[in-house]
Amino acid sequence: LPLPRRGNAPSGPAAPDAGPEGHSARPPAPDGLALIAFTSGSTGVPKGAEYHHSTLVGQAETLARLVGTDGALLAGFLPVVLLGPVLGHRTVAPAVSHRAPARTPPERLVRPLLEQRTDVVVGSPAVLGLLAEHCARRRLTLSCVDRVISFGAPLRAGLADALHAVLRPDAEVLSAYGATECLPVSAIRTTDVRPPGTGTCVGRPVDGVAARILDADPDGVGEIAVTGANVSPAYHARPEATAAAKILTGQGVQHRTGDMGRIDAEGRIWFHGRRSHRVVGPGYALTTEDVEAAADTVPGVRRTALVGVGAPGRQRAVLCVELTGRGPGRAAAVAAVRELLDRRPEGRHVGAVLVHPGFPTDIRHNSKIDRERLAVWAARRLRGVR
Repeated sequence: LPLPRRGNAPSGPAAPDAGPEGHSARPPAPDGLALIAFTSGSTGVPKGAEYHHSTLVGQAETLARLVGTDGALLAGFLPVVLLGPVLGHRTVAPAVSHRAPARTPPERLVRPLLEQRTDVVVGSPAVLGLLAEHCARRRLTLSCVDRVISFGAPLRAGLADALHAVLRPDAEVLSAYGATECLPVSAIRTTDVRPPGTGTCVGRPVDGVAARILDADPDGVGEIAVTGANVSPAYHARPEATAAAKILTGQGVQHRTGDMGRIDAEGRIWFHGRRSHRVVGPGYALTTEDVEAAADTVPGVRRTALVGVGAPGRQRAVLCVELTGRGPGRAAAVAAVRELLDRRPEGRHVGAVLVHPGFPTDIRHNSKIDRERLAVWAARRLRGVR
């Protein structure tokens, strides 16, 4: 993606300067510990990712290629609240509950956005969904916005279309891919997203980041690993976790993301889901995106989640469905999902389709589904327990 023409990206730490009372500020060592950023815990116990000063510079440079380095930015995604001013943006931090962003009254997003005439909006799918629904109800067009960027979970086609409907025709909507340990990795304009097949296309790596696939199967699907100046080199006080996820290479530290994916002939990354979320049953193994990316396109479906019930190797694949409350009724939506699954080789392994009133999600984004809790719920439902 080209860097928006709004100035120059940061190039490194500031020069020494005189501080208060005559104290001088020392330039930090590039390999000195700058901060510890904890993972959300949505896919395991939260870990503290160490950021060196050079890591922060690398992250600022890669983020600048997505959000630019000037203008007004609405930061509905917590890390950008801190990095927006570093990049040179007038940063608007709306009154979002960062413990439950999906419950934020949408007026708290729209009012400051319009008052400050923000050029760029950054948020999770949950927050952006609030924005799109509110503007559609009020028939508002966000004419000041040039670019919307989604972080935290795949941006599905339905939400992308809803966002485009409340923006100018020339405004961009991007879906960014990354993790606490390496943010961002890649991004793609939603107008460039390919129809769902096996996996979800998340674009080419941003400049300065390289991706490769480890332990690939015959179809080229394996674990996504990345290198770049924005990659956290270690987990704080977690040597076992560091040893499992970090590989020293000639290009720096390579981070194993724990995500399954592949890279196509054009260099684009296709996300297939978390390695720990694979469903393995008798004679088959499914990644979440093998099923969900297509099932999410069914009218009346807000989102879906594939979970496994039982012990790995003998799991029953269950697709949980969250409905929008609009469009076809419950029975018709479930029938449409089942029909779609039966037309796809991967979908035929799904043994049950269950409607859930509202998926449990992570605290940070309200977009990453808590599949462990959902699997427990599905097991109870299959046993006839409400």
